[in-house]
Amino acid sequence: ASSTRYERVGADGKATFTLNQDKGTGLKTVFTASLTNDASKKAELPLMYTVITSPDTPVANFWGYMTETYASPDGTLYRRPLLYNELTGVARGTKKTIAGEDWNIYLAQETDKSGETQCDIPYQPTVDELVELVDPATLFVNTGWPMVGYTSDNGNSLATWASDRSTSASKKYQFVRMWNGEVSGTDDTHYNRTNMWQLCRVNPHVTQTRIKLSSSAFDANAQAAKAKKGDGLPMTVTVTDSSGKPIAGAYVRILRGAATNRAGATVNTAADDMKVNIGNSIASLTYANAAFNDPNTTVTGADGTFSFNLSEDATTGLKTPITALLMSDTNIQDSMETIFTVPGSPDSTDASYWGHMPDTATVNGKTLHRPLLAKEVQSGAAGTTTVPGSSETWALGYIDNAGHDDFASQCGSLNNAPEQSDVQALHSSFFSLGWPSSGSYSYLTKTLSGGKYYSYNQTNGSGAFNAVPTSTLGFLSCVQ
Repeated sequence: ASSTRYERVGADGKATFTLNQDKGTGLKTVFTASLTNDASKKAELPLMYTVITSPDTPVANFWGYMTETYASPDGTLYRRPLLYNELTGVARGTKKTIAGEDWNIYLAQETDKSGETQCDIPYQPTVDELVELVDPATLFVNTGWPMVGYTSDNGNSLATWASDRSTSASKKYQFVRMWNGEVSGTDDTHYNRTNMWQLCRVNPHVTQTRIKLSSSAFDANAQAAKAKKGDGLPMTVTVTDSSGKPIAGAYVRILRGAATNRAGATVNTAADDMKVNIGNSIASLTYANAAFNDPNTTVTGADGTFSFNLSEDATTGLKTPITALLMSDTNIQDSMETIFTVPGSPDSTDASYWGHMPDTATVNGKTLHRPLLAKEVQSGAAGTTTVPGSSETWALGYIDNAGHDDFASQCGSLNNAPEQSDVQALHSSFFSLGWPSSGSYSYLTKTLSGGKYYSYNQTNGSGAFNAVPTSTLGFLSCVQ
C-alpha cells in the first residue's frame, strides 16, 4: 500500500520528520520526496526496518538483525542456527517456519551422525550448557533465535536437543526448553520420530574425555586378556573426564582387529569368528575391523561403565585386538589384546598357537613332562608328526640312538625315561591333558624285555615290547 503526506520546508529548505514501522516483519520500503508543483523533481530513498527474528543474510526472507553469536554467563560462545537455505544435502533437516523464516529441525538420531546436521557432536552443547544459557527475561530479546522464543514471542513450541544421554531409558535423548530451562527427554521409540531444534557452539568442546578397556582376566605375562576356548572373556569399558569423574551416557563402539596365531600369521577363517554378549544381545564379529555399537547397550551407566563378554568358540588358539571407541570422537579409544587358548597347544613361545596344555603330569609319584614341540628340540628332532586335536608339529625321538634325538639328548639320560607302569598309569588322565597322541606313534619307555623296549599307544590304550632303541620313533616324555 502507498500513502502520501505533505510537508512544508522551513527557512533552511528542510522538512524533518521521523518514520516508524512498529509492526514490521523486516521489510524494505521506498520513500519518495517530490515537489507538489513539479512531480518530476523528486528524490528516492529505500528505508529498511529490520527485525530480530531474521538474520542478516542474503538468503533470509526478511531483513533482520538477529544476533550472530551470543555468550552464556560462563563465556561459552554459541552461534545462531542456520536457515534452511544456508545448508545443502543431508545437513538440511526438516523445514520449520518461524516468524517468516525457514529453519532446520532434526531427529535425535541425525544429531548423532557426522555431517547430517548443522554441527557435529563436538560442537553440540550438553544439558548443563543449554540450561546455563537460558535466561527467560533476556535471551530472546537479546538474540531473536527461533528456539529460545516461545509462542508469545515467535510461535515456537519446540525444545532443543542436548548432546549427552540420560541413564533413564524413558528419557535417554535429552532436550531443553530454551524459554524456561526445563529438561526432559524421549526414549528409543521416539528419538527417530521427534524433530527438535539444534544449537551449536562456536568452538568444539575441549576433549578431556578418557576411555579405558579392561578385563578381570588380564594376563600380565601375555599382556592380553586370556580365556580358554569355550569360556567367555569378561571386558569392561570405563569412560571418565580428565579428573576421573565417571561420564554417564557415553556411546561406545566395539571394534575387533585381525586375528593372528602365536607365530604371527594372520588367520581369516571360521576359527577367528568372535561374538559379543552384552545384556540380552549377541553380536557377531566375524572379520577384521568388524564393529558393534548399539544405543541401548554400548552406553555407559551412572558409574561410567558397561561390561560385555567375548567368545571365540571355534578358535585354534588365536590373538585378536579389541578396541573401544567413543562414538562422539573416535580418536578417543583404548585397545587390548585378547587370547583364546586351546588344550592342544602348550604355553610355549615355540608354539604356533596359544594354548593351555599342562607341561607336566604326576603318575606313580613321578612328574612326567609332556613331549616337546619340534621347535623346542634344539638339536633337531629325529622325526615330526601332527596329531588330531592339535595344530602343532610335534617332535619324535628314539629310545637310545647316540648322535640323534633320543632320551639321553632330551632327558639327560635314559635313566630319566618313564617305565612301563608310568605310561600305563598316564592313560587314565591322558585325554584331559591334551598331550599329543596318534595311532601311528606310541609313548616310549626304558622298560626292556627280550631285546626290545615297551611302548604304549595312548590313542588306543595298548602296549607291547616292540620298540627297537635305534630305529623306532615315538613320543618322548621325561621324568623330572
